[in-house]
Amino acid sequence: MLDFLANNWINLVIGGALLAAVVIAVVKIVKNKRTGNCYGDCSKCGGCSGGSYFHAIKKDK
Repeated sequence: MLDFLANNWINLVIGGALLAAVVIAVVKIVKNKRTGNCYGDCSKCGGCSGGSYFHAIKKDK
C-alpha cells in the first residue's frame, strides 16, 4: 500500500485538486440557482456582465 502511494502521490494530488475544483463549481452553480442568480444561461439572466458581449458577437455574425 505504501509503495502505491509513494509511486502515485502526484497523480493523487492532481486528481484531488481537480475533484475539488469540480465540487466547488457545482456548489456555486447550485447556490446561484437557488438564489435566482445567473447560473450559466445568460439568455435568462440580465445580471451577467458577459452576456451582452456574447450576444453582440452573435448578432454581428
